[in-house]
Amino acid sequence: MTVGQALLRGVNRALGPLGFRLGRSGYVAFEDYRGFIPFARTLAEAQAAGLSVTDYVDSHYNVAGATQATVDRMAEMGALHAGVERVCELGPGSGRYLEKVQKACRPTAYEVYETALDWRDYVVRTFGVVGHDADGVSLKQTADGSCDLVHAHKVFPGVPFLSTCRYLVEMARVVRPGGHVIAEFYNARSLRHLVKRIKPPTAVSHTTHDEHVFTRYDDASAIRRYLPPELDWVATRGIRVITPLAGVLRVPLLGAAVRWAEQQDKPRSRVRPSRDLPRGQPGQPAC
Repeated sequence: MTVGQALLRGVNRALGPLGFRLGRSGYVAFEDYRGFIPFARTLAEAQAAGLSVTDYVDSHYNVAGATQATVDRMAEMGALHAGVERVCELGPGSGRYLEKVQKACRPTAYEVYETALDWRDYVVRTFGVVGHDADGVSLKQTADGSCDLVHAHKVFPGVPFLSTCRYLVEMARVVRPGGHVIAEFYNARSLRHLVKRIKPPTAVSHTTHDEHVFTRYDDASAIRRYLPPELDWVATRGIRVITPLAGVLRVPLLGAAVRWAEQQDKPRSRVRPSRDLPRGQPGQPAC
């Protein structure tokens, strides 16, 4: 990496949260996640591999089992149970979280907001959910206080913080009193973030590397500032706390040891009634 490239990389990291990026004239950066996982190619490659689309995406773009680990953490925190009747998900993509959440709590209604129309139509057909028009900032087609669970995975690290704040306000609006909001963030104080800062660009899809993709890392204090007053921080759960690279999990013996160590991380909980909720009504969890 040249000095100029290093300087440009540093400037773009600083501008990233504001939604800006410097680039060469004629250079088209990867601006959002709509084409991050190409639809037709992914379906064909999953079929060729003999895998379901969700399992293929889980193993090809992440580590096999990572999605189930996240859903298991959601269940540990009490977000998935028989009383969950209505669910709203932001950015379901291929439906890898959707599929497992449906199996875990079997809701009677499941709504999704997805900006990639081909993937939205696919999950509507495949999983029988309701697909809404996504404008990138709101959940305008979902009624106030109508959902038991509202969740988003791999969404907020890829949008500017102002859009993240607007989405969290909307999630607070549509969740019922006592319901759950699950919001996934990338930890700024993690080995993964450190590696991201020092390593050269690496491929994350067929046509892009990770410097093309806007990725924001947040620490706990920043996330608390994003929360609207209707939401109260209740619990956090790490998925990849000590794993610096996904490839580590594929190494025999070492991968098993790291997985075991990750599972020793316990939720750190703090429950407070939100100051804007009526007395006697529990705060809505955000984690």
